[in-house]
Amino acid sequence: QEFCKITLAVKKASDSTAVETDIVIPCVSFESIVGKNTQAETKFAANDISKAIINSLQDVPIPVTVQLACASLTFEEVINLQPDDILVLNKTVDQPGDLLIQGHKIFQCYLATTDGNQAVVIADRSETKT
Repeated sequence: QEFCKITLAVKKASDSTAVETDIVIPCVSFESIVGKNTQAETKFAANDISKAIINSLQDVPIPVTVQLACASLTFEEVINLQPDDILVLNKTVDQPGDLLIQGHKIFQCYLATTDGNQAVVIADRSETKT
């Protein structure tokens, strides 16, 4: 079975350092996007193939999770939780939360609101290696 490797590099416009991650996907997974695999009569340059894959991925949704803080509870404490209980977390209200993509901490962020919806303000790139 053939596999396609996609390397994504993400960086701030003001930063020269990029965070890179590789995605390896069976080529058959792209059939629904680009059609059935057939042997092409024309050979394409690797750069052209990379651009085509990236263009196809532009509209793929990526789940993003915001983790504001954590707490560690025993099983007994969890089953005894009741409405109106207060759970003390491991961060103060002025400390940033973490923006996670596929469980990896990518950015630090602060809770905000916009147009009546919860939102986050991206504060800084996380120092955690992915």
